[in-house]
Amino acid sequence: MKIDSTPGSHEASKVSIRSKNCSIAFNLLQTILLWCCEIHHGKEDWETLLSSLKILLGLLKHTLAKKHLPHYFLQPLNIFNKQYKTSNHIHQPLSLEVLAHEVSAMLADATAYLVPGHESAGCSVNQDYEEKATALREYKERHWEELRELKRMEDERMYKEVETTEEKTL
Repeated sequence: MKIDSTPGSHEASKVSIRSKNCSIAFNLLQTILLWCCEIHHGKEDWETLLSSLKILLGLLKHTLAKKHLPHYFLQPLNIFNKQYKTSNHIHQPLSLEVLAHEVSAMLADATAYLVPGHESAGCSVNQDYEEKATALREYKERHWEELRELKRMEDERMYKEVETTEEKTL
């Protein structure tokens, strides 16, 4: 896994976390972390990397199911509410669906997801993880062209974030 940022840019939106399987934008990670710190303020929740990751992914899974993640400082702004500059309305739900598949696979076995080929000594293959990782691969294969177009639009910032008028809580 590495942190990737556009050279010469100081925009947080240009930073993302990338592994072979996953790419999550910095502003999404930052928002999830801020909300998790507010909700889980006990030291014991954050004692290990694995428990911290499970807390973050659990909230991300919850917000993906609701399709609503309020910006931490600008709460009328739903991080998931993007309008892409295209007539095809598949891209917004597609981006949330692929992220939901990634979160599901990561929750099944975070180490195997983030470090492909990693096997703990004496451990058998995690069947739940294998099923979720296969579902993610198949989903990406079925929607390859749409995902490629979505990535292009994200890279070129061909969307606008839209404020919601309704107040929703996590």
